[in-house]
Amino acid sequence: MRNMTKKRLGLIFVLLFAFLFGGFSWADSAKIAIVDTQKVLQESKAAKEARTSLLADIKKKRALFQRKQEEARQLQKELSRQSKDASPDALQEKREKLAQEVKSLKRLKVDMEEDLRRKNMELTKKILREIREVVKDYRKKKKYTVILEKKTVIAADDSIDITEQIIKLYDKKKK
Repeated sequence: MRNMTKKRLGLIFVLLFAFLFGGFSWADSAKIAIVDTQKVLQESKAAKEARTSLLADIKKKRALFQRKQEEARQLQKELSRQSKDASPDALQEKREKLAQEVKSLKRLKVDMEEDLRRKNMELTKKILREIREVVKDYRKKKKYTVILEKKTVIAADDSIDITEQIIKLYDKKKK
């Protein structure tokens, strides 16, 4: 067992040594860049326009929700005013209608939030796919060996950051 472990460790050291010293010639010719996709999502005109469209949809849905909410408030006020003068049956009917409205309002809110969350996720995925395509094309055109996502890189020289070029190319592609 110990002999097997020593052989494995020896093999690992040999491979590591070969990789380190054999890899320097590869590292000299490698062309590496980084891109901040979050920055592209936040700053590109095309992504901003897509978010603006989503925000318009959110505003419409919020307006609908607020109208329904106001209707429920009016019903509650009406119930409060009539509680002294109305018959018990009429009050019960109004309470049931109010309870139904409140339940409907809660359901509408949950459905609305889920729909908006889903649309936002779909939009973000679509934009990220488009950005990846721009990055792939850029890598091929400029002959980069590898382009890394900035958030996965611990440290890098700013000169290899191609985010601004990707933003320009993405916006140009989306026109």
